[in-house]
Amino acid sequence: MVRRIVDVAGIGPGDLAAWRDLAGRAAEPNVFYEPEFLVPTQRWFGVGRGIRLLVVRDAGRWQAVLPFEHVPADRWWPLPHASNAGPALFEYTSLGTPLVDGDAPGVAAGLLVDALAAARRTLGLAVVLHLVGAGGPVLDGLRARARARGLGAHVWGGDERAAVDLAARPGWSWEAGATGSRAAEHRRKVRRLARDLGAPDATPRPVPCDPEAYLDFEATTWKGGPDGPAFRRRAGGARWFADVLRGFAADGRAWQHEISGPRGVAYAGVVLRSGGTVFGWYDAYHGDYARSSPGTVGRLLAAEQVGHEPGVRLLDTCMDPCRYPDQTAHYPDRVRTSSFTLGLAGGPVRALVHGRREAGRLSRGVRGLASASRSGAR
Repeated sequence: MVRRIVDVAGIGPGDLAAWRDLAGRAAEPNVFYEPEFLVPTQRWFGVGRGIRLLVVRDAGRWQAVLPFEHVPADRWWPLPHASNAGPALFEYTSLGTPLVDGDAPGVAAGLLVDALAAARRTLGLAVVLHLVGAGGPVLDGLRARARARGLGAHVWGGDERAAVDLAARPGWSWEAGATGSRAAEHRRKVRRLARDLGAPDATPRPVPCDPEAYLDFEATTWKGGPDGPAFRRRAGGARWFADVLRGFAADGRAWQHEISGPRGVAYAGVVLRSGGTVFGWYDAYHGDYARSSPGTVGRLLAAEQVGHEPGVRLLDTCMDPCRYPDQTAHYPDRVRTSSFTLGLAGGPVRALVHGRREAGRLSRGVRGLASASRSGAR
């Protein structure tokens, strides 16, 4: 096994090819950790030492890649450490699962733990990973190897965001599982949106991937307002968006959709694909059609179209369920993620990780007792 730390800012063509090869056979696809995503992210938003890769090479090819940034002490670890939630990664990535070889994910995840421990002088005494896929071979492999080496490991937190398991639901349609008043209301919104646009229906239509067209539309929506998050309002934002979209569109792994009619465009969205997974990336809707919920309608109907693409097994909407609880309810499945703290040395470091794990358990127990007490009082 050979481990290396590679600066994304100066990565060469040979490493790019090896990185792309690993991304294409990753056990758990992660579009946000592919070079087409992270190279522009470093170019436009990298700060300090920037985004770096811990690379594990074995048997002549890359076996694992973990992007990270160096961060100061925070509530997750009391000393400077490596994290996949530094300034650029936290803001622009929505999944933190490392890329590991899908041919032997447990072995590759174990090699990654070994490489992390060997690099602790560079990384710090711990690495904190956020939004790692829960219940999959990568997190399971990380935990198993940490336990075998006697390293402190703590899995904590949890998130469940809207998804469609298209492997289990081929040809999925939102109407197939929709019932009751929610379904009736959604159908009314679809019909009303079509009428407002002067169109025969509100079906999203694929359009050529054109970053300028999306950015032009976004600027006319609420996102382009004085306090909005439109990319043209961020330093480097529009160029970053264009670079990422063109990178994935070059080999057909970016799709752009619009809901439009003779009276204008109501919705525009972009999704990115990695392996058999499609990830919701960004979308925008026009306020003139707000009564028909064009954002909700557009995402849901575009999800149907994604489900008919050959080889797609999962749609991950990347929507935060805390921010979009009503929209999350429209989707039948969930992508579950957890966070992971790995101590990179034994002794006091392992004890510190163990202490934080036990403190978390105590805190959850206290919250559970308080909740039960409130329930009993009612």
